Amino acid sequence: MEKKNSKINTLVVLKILEKYSDIDHPLTQKEVMDRALADYGAKMNRKTTSDCIHLLGEVGYSVHERPKKGFYLENPYLSEEDIKKLLEAILLSKSLSSEDSIRLLRGVSSLSSLNNRLKCDVFAKEPNEQEKSGFLHAKIIEEAIEKNKMISFQYLSFDKDGTLKVGKNGGRYKVSPYLILETSGALYLLSNQANYKNTSRYRMDRMINLKIEEDELVPLSKIDPDFDLKNYFLESSFKGDTESVDATFELLNSKDLEDLTSYFPSGVKIEKAEKGLLAKVTSSEDNLINYSLTHAENSILVEPASLVEKLSLLSKKASSRYTAKPSKPKSK
Repeated sequence: MEKKNSKINTLVVLKILEKYSDIDHPLTQKEVMDRALADYGAKMNRKTTSDCIHLLGEVGYSVHERPKKGFYLENPYLSEEDIKKLLEAILLSKSLSSEDSIRLLRGVSSLSSLNNRLKCDVFAKEPNEQEKSGFLHAKIIEEAIEKNKMISFQYLSFDKDGTLKVGKNGGRYKVSPYLILETSGALYLLSNQANYKNTSRYRMDRMINLKIEEDELVPLSKIDPDFDLKNYFLESSFKGDTESVDATFELLNSKDLEDLTSYFPSGVKIEKAEKGLLAKVTSSEDNLINYSLTHAENSILVEPASLVEKLSLLSKKASSRYTAKPSKPKSK
């Protein structure tokens, strides 16, 4: 019986190292023990865990130890760069339906370690605490998707003073999760809220008290048979190739704060002003100009002066084109 348990424990440790570890994310013995109990209900002590890890190395598995960091399994998985190239190819394919795209995205993602497929180089810098919560939620959401289950959570929204507070009067959102997408440095969940017939998108670092529900998720094909995943992905990606600069917006309407924080998810600092709120962001000039033009009704770019001047020239040029009497097209 003891020999059988030893084999089972070794297999459990192998599965944990395969799923959760890589060279950048080694696991300590305690983390392996905690994961064994959480995922498989297996209670293991430090000696048993150590014996299993060393046994895997003896029988040919590439188990490596990083001093004071832990152990990881050198997996034959695809690299982050390979995964990103495959995901892009799927999303840009014109021959795949949205359902096929989602199926292939999940399949390709499973070829990477869990840490790589959730990270995919989303953050170029060390993530802050709020960003780390997005990663933790991603792991729970991925588990729910694998089990075909709905999830529920509370969601943080901005109030009129620019303070993040629990929305919906503390109530919970219950959704069918479909896909995790990265946009401008933040993770978003594409989903369907229960009792609604459209898709919705939630920023994952705004979720709190997330849990997996017993209810089966509603397939995307039943919510929106004509949903175009590729167009959705491309339209949701705010990209700018110009150099990043620090900018300040004056918000004339506090409701516009939600749009601004969605457009610039990498970080928005809010300050109170005499007539409203000031929002400080760092982004490319392209993004800042695009946002300023599309949200001119409720937001005013006030800094930097060089970008304000450029925006003013663009606005005058556009205004002259639309106020001038249009010429009638010549008939053939």
